[in-house]
Amino acid sequence: MRTSKRRLVALISVCALVLLGPRVAFAQSTFPDRYITVIVPLSPGGGADLTLNFFKDKVGSILGQPLVINHKPGAAGAIGTNFVAKAKPDGYTLLLANKGGLISTPLTMKDAGYTMADLVPICLLTRSPSIFYVRDDSPYKSLKDYIETAKKKPLSYATYGALSLSHLSMLLVEKTAGFEATHVPYAGAAESNLALLGGHVDMAVGVSSANLVGPGKLRAIALTSDKRWDLYPNVPTLKELGYPVVKGDPFGAMFSLWAPKGTPKEVIDKIYRAFKKVVDENNAEIAKGLQRVELNLDFMAPDEFADVANEEYALVKKMLDDMGVRPQ
Repeated sequence: MRTSKRRLVALISVCALVLLGPRVAFAQSTFPDRYITVIVPLSPGGGADLTLNFFKDKVGSILGQPLVINHKPGAAGAIGTNFVAKAKPDGYTLLLANKGGLISTPLTMKDAGYTMADLVPICLLTRSPSIFYVRDDSPYKSLKDYIETAKKKPLSYATYGALSLSHLSMLLVEKTAGFEATHVPYAGAAESNLALLGGHVDMAVGVSSANLVGPGKLRAIALTSDKRWDLYPNVPTLKELGYPVVKGDPFGAMFSLWAPKGTPKEVIDKIYRAFKKVVDENNAEIAKGLQRVELNLDFMAPDEFADVANEEYALVKKMLDDMGVRPQ
């Protein structure tokens, strides 16, 4: 009888360990116990790397393990983003997402292999708005001037690609204001701004090109963000001008940290707290350094950022639906 009872107790204990095993294992382990890989879905040397440079060493020191950067560019951010979406959800493979790869690419690419729902946010790090530029000698002193003229005669504008975020921002302006201009897509923001500088188009929409702004060069007339930017303090935002822009900036560049769906909340929180500690202790230094490379510190916690990302995803999807654009 005692033997049977002991066997029953042992069986119950084994079952409990099987059911609770993952939780027990997690509780007993210390995350992280090895390096963390951050996948960057873009080529080296861009805004993503510049953003990470302000955080990775300090965050690695706080977590006690280094952050190792691995670039996986291609397919407008889809290759690297898809890699992380399919990775083991243990916190050791993270994504420094660009907004195109995170939002617009899976909405316009038929076989992206993922959606934003396959990832969970850790924090927003930086933003930089898309900017509406004209030549410094242009007769259009404001976006309103450009629109009023475009309603009377053909005008053109350049972006850094068809259905890019810069293109979508202009489509919002056209739809809201009730006019159409000729779209001229280029391979990148630098090319579109140079085309404007050369007089090939009447306006360009793209990311900041402060080195091209000034007398005899380009002049900014509007920002896509919902608040003014220190780099262009006298330039109004689309929201100020009456356009339906959600919190944040659905059309500007955005670099944020994500993990595969299913990553334990305890892991997400620990990584977030490490980044938050770096921001809290170095806020002014980081903000100033980012401004020098034309990025804007806009740190957000997981829940707050999730709301913003979902709002921006919904806005971009609605615009694509309204235009009849389907994944290709």
